[in-house]
Amino acid sequence: MRLLTILFRRPTWFRWATAVSVLFLLGYSAVYLAPPARAALPKTIISLTFDDGNADQLPAEQLLKSLGLHGTFFITTSWIDNPSWLTRANLNSIAADGNEIGGHTITHPDLTTLSTSAATNEVCGGRTTLASWGFNATDFAYPFAAENSSVEQIVKNCGFASARNLGDIRSPASCSGCPFAETIPPANPYNTAAPDEVDSTWTLQNLEDLVTNAEPGGGWVQLTFHHIAVGTDPTLTIDPNLFKTFVTWLAARTANGTTSVQTVAQALGNAPVAATAPAAPTGVAATAGNASAVVSWTAPANGGSPITSYAVTPSSGGTALTPVTVTGNPPSTTATVTGLSNGTAYTFTVTATNAVGMSPPSAASAPVTPTAPTAPAPPTGVSATAGNASAVVSWTAPGNGGSPITSYAVTPSTGGTALAPVTVSGSPPATTATVTGLSNGTAYTFTVTATNAVGTSAPSAASAPVTPTAPVPGVTNGGFESGLTAWTTGGVRAPVASTTAHTGTGSALLGLASGTEPLGDSTLSQTLTMPATGTSTLSFWYQPHTADDTCTGTACRYDWMEAQVRSATGTTLASLFKLSSNSGTWTQLSTNLSAYNGQTVVLWFNVHLDGSSPADDTWMYLDDVTLTNTQTTPTAPAAPTGVTAAAGNASATVTWTAPANGGSPITSYAVTPHAGTTTLAPVTVTGNPPATTANITGLTNGTAYTFTVTATNAIGTSPASAASAAVTPTAGATAPAAPTGVTATAGNASATVTWTAPANGGSAITSYAVTPHAGTTTLAPVPVTGNPPATTANITGLTNGTAYTFTVTATNAVGTSPASAASAPVTPTGTTTSAITNGGFESGLTAWTTGGVRAPVASTTAHTGTGSALLGLASGTEPLGDSSLSQTITIPATGTTTLSFWYQPHSQEDPCTGNACPYDWMEAQVRTTTGTTLGSLFKLCNNNGTWTQLTADLTAYKGQTITLWYNVHLDGSSPADDTWMYLDDITLTNR
Repeated sequence: MRLLTILFRRPTWFRWATAVSVLFLLGYSAVYLAPPARAALPKTIISLTFDDGNADQLPAEQLLKSLGLHGTFFITTSWIDNPSWLTRANLNSIAADGNEIGGHTITHPDLTTLSTSAATNEVCGGRTTLASWGFNATDFAYPFAAENSSVEQIVKNCGFASARNLGDIRSPASCSGCPFAETIPPANPYNTAAPDEVDSTWTLQNLEDLVTNAEPGGGWVQLTFHHIAVGTDPTLTIDPNLFKTFVTWLAARTANGTTSVQTVAQALGNAPVAATAPAAPTGVAATAGNASAVVSWTAPANGGSPITSYAVTPSSGGTALTPVTVTGNPPSTTATVTGLSNGTAYTFTVTATNAVGMSPPSAASAPVTPTAPTAPAPPTGVSATAGNASAVVSWTAPGNGGSPITSYAVTPSTGGTALAPVTVSGSPPATTATVTGLSNGTAYTFTVTATNAVGTSAPSAASAPVTPTAPVPGVTNGGFESGLTAWTTGGVRAPVASTTAHTGTGSALLGLASGTEPLGDSTLSQTLTMPATGTSTLSFWYQPHTADDTCTGTACRYDWMEAQVRSATGTTLASLFKLSSNSGTWTQLSTNLSAYNGQTVVLWFNVHLDGSSPADDTWMYLDDVTLTNTQTTPTAPAAPTGVTAAAGNASATVTWTAPANGGSPITSYAVTPHAGTTTLAPVTVTGNPPATTANITGLTNGTAYTFTVTATNAIGTSPASAASAAVTPTAGATAPAAPTGVTATAGNASATVTWTAPANGGSAITSYAVTPHAGTTTLAPVPVTGNPPATTANITGLTNGTAYTFTVTATNAVGTSPASAASAPVTPTGTTTSAITNGGFESGLTAWTTGGVRAPVASTTAHTGTGSALLGLASGTEPLGDSSLSQTITIPATGTTTLSFWYQPHSQEDPCTGNACPYDWMEAQVRTTTGTTLGSLFKLCNNNGTWTQLTADLTAYKGQTITLWYNVHLDGSSPADDTWMYLDDITLTNR
């Protein structure tokens, strides 16, 4: 059979028909070719993946097994064998059924937020753990779908062949422009694309669409499930029935040959990754010991084969020494390297070995230098808490000197006396101890030493003092939660238990809330022994009610409530309250009962009823009765103050002011001399109480010294005082030099004399003598003593009008100085108040002359006393003219004369001052007896309405007779704009 093929360059129907006819005539026949077969659709792979290792995934795996399907389970290793998670036995069963076990880190962190070493530990560590459980994990899922190029590299380095991401395949509610499937093989096996994780919003249609939409183009769809359960995390859950319906549909779909359900490893054709030697360990650090060092490091990626050993190599001066091998399953990442030389610096490198081979060496550690051990440093942070005849002492462990601490010794001290120490041992020994056998009420401090194989440390700094105390006696059943147990009831209406409580469920009801009211008391009491020391505070809450009159204290005659502190025999020691109130609210009363410390007292509560008919009931609820006691812990004294020194012959007398004693009596002082920067031996001053002065001997004449002082009590010693001013002892002390700069100021029959202290001749000045001289007559001297004596004195008993001068001498232990140069003369004078008659207007306007169109009147608006003068018009029709008040007086011929008076101005007129006052004004003048103005004291108009004082020096008029003239001028305005002034306390003083 021959085949003829005819090609037409420009085929037409006519040409084709003609050609066919000719071919038939030539004996050719037509052959009909079948159309080409339709190409088969590419196969679509579905991978069912399950994240984390939730326990509710196990029934889902059993369902897959029944349908002949398999999945990939990405396991977070630290969650396995915990409640609500799969167990290792479950994982063995799942793997035995043909499912894949994949990696999902140790703790499920966001790997992009971790350091490289931490992320490596999570990824590699998870794979290593799975390997130790018998699973060779080749595929990984990123927690939270969080990855970047660095994380991808870590996953690859740890030996995984692929890693799944989420959200890059078209999903029911996102990524509408994304492809329907991942390619096989994927473009980046360490960032394989998958739809969003399945959650409770997904429907069967959503799930089926992910399969059917991918089938035309083929490829790979990874479905991610977390919980297959009802009532768990609503975001990451699929209902078990929906899951069953879908995978049953999927199993049937697989039968048509277009879809295949495979594990991730099957889909990618992953064979177990070929293992390599480990990476180099990282983070190598060393801590020096005694001829040794402890070296630690971070495990590297194991290359896909478990690390079986490490080798730690010491190096010194560039020379590598014999390595130390660390084995184990897995081998430890720390090692103690011994046999080193103390005083020599070493660095360390580490290699890791697995079944394939050895890693490169790590980077070298920082150098460390082993040293021989020493005794420990002193413990620090020692503190104590007082108990009953005991104290709990705690401290911070010190540096151990290179040898473990084997024990501590806790030493109590009181009043400077150390008691027997308490030993604390153990491995390691505790850093707290209870010290017993102490005396209540006594203050203790504590020091601690630490001991190792080399020796014992110096003692620590002492703790703050604490004072053990006996348990504080309290009020029994003060909250009435056990009814009225421990309380004594009495009276015509015995108290009863109640549920109207301030706190808790119980209280006491005293008195009568309703019913026939008896006559008498309703008492509740308890006897207790007060603590011997400290501050004792009683507190209780009461809620008062009454239908009777309210009252307080002794005004309560009918019904009342009260609380007292009584003696054991019933004598009232203190009334805490007595009242009748219907407030109906809980009220607290707190009171200090420290005055009764050490005594047996009775707390006595009562409601008194007057038996009224009809009843006017009165009652009180009582609750939360407590007695608390606070102890004050004494401390060391404060630093002494006011330190002064007086030089002597090879000695100095030092004095100071006693400081606050810190709650414990001062038992001694220590006075320390300082010569420049050299501190000499202190001198101790004892006594009960010790003196606040000391004579320091043995000093060097001609050398300057300062002095500091400390104070000591039973608790401890104060800080040092501020240093005294420097003094210089000198040989052969003499009497002082004469005082200088003597001045005097005259007073009334007296004079105040001051002077400058002279050089003391090497011995402290103990007194001065001030001698007055009247002309050539020398009067009796006035002594001035003190420590040191003052350099001023008030000399009394002088005669006014007589001139005096004054000399001063100074005395020390050697003798008395020459007299000073005399002061300038001064003349004492008396102070007199001239006879302004009735200047306080207590006798109306007696002795005063009134004048003008509106004569002044007496008033009771007084500055002092009960009377004043009113000038001007306070209300009514305003006249035109003056309202004047005057008195004529004689100014003393000598001395300084001062006028003083008080006025209170009022006006409805415009305010003004001086010549600017055109309408109404107030004024005061000094005039001659004929009315000529000698001086204006003030002229103004205002309405400030306050008492104002004016003083004026009238010495210019001494020896003259003058008139004091006061006036308010009125302008006769209509309507009236009244102006007035009160005047009071007019005095004239002469000195």
